[in-house]
Amino acid sequence: GSLAPFLDSDTLLMMVEHIRSGKLDKETLGEIAPFLKGDDLDRFANQVIDGSLSTDYLEELAPFLRHETLDRIVEQLGQGSLGYEVLEELAPHLSKKTLSQLVARYHDGNLDFEQLVNLAPFLDKDTVDGLIESRIAIESDAREVEELFPFASKEKIGSLLSRTLEGSLS
Repeated sequence: GSLAPFLDSDTLLMMVEHIRSGKLDKETLGEIAPFLKGDDLDRFANQVIDGSLSTDYLEELAPFLRHETLDRIVEQLGQGSLGYEVLEELAPHLSKKTLSQLVARYHDGNLDFEQLVNLAPFLDKDTVDGLIESRIAIESDAREVEELFPFASKEKIGSLLSRTLEGSLS
């Protein structure tokens, strides 16, 4: 069991300091995160953004961060130490609007297809169908998009299947 629910705010703050200086691991952060104030959580998020705290900690922080904070992290992706691989941890907690912006980044060529796949479970079917189409237009190979199939509409998968059978897709 965790002691976190029973700690007073001074002890929590002391633990926060220890985490920030790298003395406590991300599991500890995961235990105390639900009891931290928004400002403390934001401070951790800022440290991840500026690179003084490992991106590993995001996994524990993400469920408790405010939408504005998550959006700020997303804006910083691809700059400095914040790589797009953290999208996997963030995706379940992002707003529809932020997810749409990431899809737009992909269309602008600023997000790799592989990174986009992490978002697929949280996108609506229309969006996923559109992504499949735009990807196939480039690759003309259905295998290139099979990771998206579980999140696509039945109609889209049906149409890909018939196109594959006609031979217009490989």
